[in-house]
Parts: sequence; C-alpha cells; structure tokens
Amino acid sequence: MGSKLKIVAHRGASALAPENTMAAFFKALELGVDVIETDVRLTRDHQFVLSHDDNLLRLAGQPRMIDEIDLTRLQAIAVGTDSLHGDQTIPRLVDLFRVIRGQVRVLLDLKMGSGYEEDLVDLIQTAGVEQDVILGVRSIVALRTFKMLASGLPTLAFGYPLDVVWKMTDEGVDIIRLWSMWVDAPVMGRAKRVDKPVWVMCGVRNESRAGNATLQELLLYRRMGVEGVILNDPRLAFEANSKDYF
Repeated sequence: MGSKLKIVAHRGASALAPENTMAAFFKALELGVDVIETDVRLTRDHQFVLSHDDNLLRLAGQPRMIDEIDLTRLQAIAVGTDSLHGDQTIPRLVDLFRVIRGQVRVLLDLKMGSGYEEDLVDLIQTAGVEQDVILGVRSIVALRTFKMLASGLPTLAFGYPLDVVWKMTDEGVDIIRLWSMWVDAPVMGRAKRVDKPVWVMCGVRNESRAGNATLQELLLYRRMGVEGVILNDPRLAFEANSKDYF
C-alpha cells in the first residue's frame, strides 16, 4: 500500500504541448514518465493515426471526420503549435512506435469499431514493440479478439460504466481502469481481491476536465493502493511520488 504511482501521460504530456502530437510525446519522454497514453483511429486509407476526437472541429476548426480523410491530406492540417517543435499535425501510430521503442510503454485507447485488430497486431509485431504496448480495449468482444490474436499483449479495461469494467475483469483483462469518481474503499477492495492493478483516469468524464488532478487527489490514490494515474500534467504525479508522507 502507498507505493509510488506509475505515471501515465494522458494524450502525451497534454498540459504542456498539443495533445496527441509528437511534441506532447517528446515532452512526456523528457519528463521520464512510465507510460504514454494515446488514442488510435483509422483514416480513410486505413492508416492508424493518433487522435482523441473522431473529427477535426475542436482541434482544427474543421467539421471533417478523420475516417473520411486520407493520411496525406490529414497530415497537412495543423492541430496545434508548440514553442519548440512548431506546428503540429496528427501523427501516425508507427511514428510513435519509432520514438518509444525500448524507452517507455505506450497505452493505446482503441477508439475504432471492429475489423482492425489483426492489422494492428501485425503493425505492433512489425515495429518490434510487443514489450512496449498495452492495449486499451472498450468491449468484451475486442478483449476476446486480442486474447485470441496476441495473448501476450497486456490489456487494460477502458470500459464504461463500472459494471462493464468488472465484466471485462472477469474475462481476463490485465489492468483495471477506473474513473476518479469510482474510486472508493469497496471498489479498491474488489480490485484487490481479484489481484489486478488499478490505474485511475483523473478528472471527470467530459472534454474540459478529463485528465486533470490535484496533488491531494494523487496522494489519496497512493494511500488507497492505486498503482497508476493517467493525467495531463505528469509533473504533478512526480511531485506526489516525491512525498515521504501522504
């Protein structure tokens, strides 16, 4: 109980650089996080790219769907600017793999329907990052599919609501993801009984506050035996881990 938290950079270090861009991933690496979290989608020409939203409205002011745009055109659209790296575009998953291989783990929030799983496993294996990837699955169907295709790849339950998470736990998911609003003594007790690590998604489940946390919340998670926290500003988790008392 009370061990240091694994630090998971939500959409990269998204408090410090445009979310899900190479600049955010580089910043997370510089900070020395344990895991980089990112969202995976498909373009019209079936390329795996990294974007939380299914469209470009919020980040680029364009109401275009990512799965209706080819990769070449998508990567011509800026989705933010970084003071060090300049204009940023939506990267390919393989670009992130090349950066993180052997350095840090990456948690993939797989925001696609179905039918992509075999291609994704092939990409992971071709890139040689089997030891670096955690598959964030959103359904029991996806979990079963990945267990069949690549049982060695660890999985995390991005289920909602909480009862879906428990069903995925029963199906053999490796890591339990909880929203901060679910974290209490009975829930943590149940997770301990099934001997699964718990990672907490900080903040609340909406666009503006997902990934936000306070130092007091992170210290509470340490006391409760949470193993990892997913948050926008990894520096706060480093501060929480530096405390000898919590």
